[in-house]
Amino acid sequence: MSYYTEALPWARQASARTNVLTSVILAQWDIEGQGWPPAFNNPGDVGDPANAGQTSYASIQAGVDAYVRTMMLSYYSGVRSAVGYVAQSQVLGKSPWAAGHYGNPPGSDLISIIQTNSLTQYDVLPPAPTPPSPQEAEEMTSWQEGGQNHIAGEVNNKAYHWWQAIGGNPAGEPTWYVEILPTP
Repeated sequence: MSYYTEALPWARQASARTNVLTSVILAQWDIEGQGWPPAFNNPGDVGDPANAGQTSYASIQAGVDAYVRTMMLSYYSGVRSAVGYVAQSQVLGKSPWAAGHYGNPPGSDLISIIQTNSLTQYDVLPPAPTPPSPQEAEEMTSWQEGGQNHIAGEVNNKAYHWWQAIGGNPAGEPTWYVEILPTP
């Protein structure tokens, strides 16, 4: 397997949670993570200012969660709202994430990695199954957290996580979001 295909399920999970394109995340992690599995289980090289630098995580999932929490900080809102991999890469390059700004002009190294490795092919998600029926959900793990309903389970030997706002979408049918969970 290549670096990108190994990191892909984790990058798709981070993309679903941040609105940053999978191609941009893969390129950033290629620079920051020092291979796959990433050094210190920290694919985004998330720093810890309280401890002056690098943080080590107990698992890749913990490192991805830290990446998502960091990417959701207000000073990365421009990255999350930019449209297209070029714009997201440029805004990320101008952000405080990396002192080297991912090239000169900012973001150019990310763009080069994305284009050289055809990473935009990963920005299109594969079809995901519809949310489970109430009967199917009874056989899966479900919980409420953070004002959302969550269901996790397996469909056709793939692990999925569905979530929606409690009460659903007031304008009509409930909107469910889905992510494919990485398998260890």
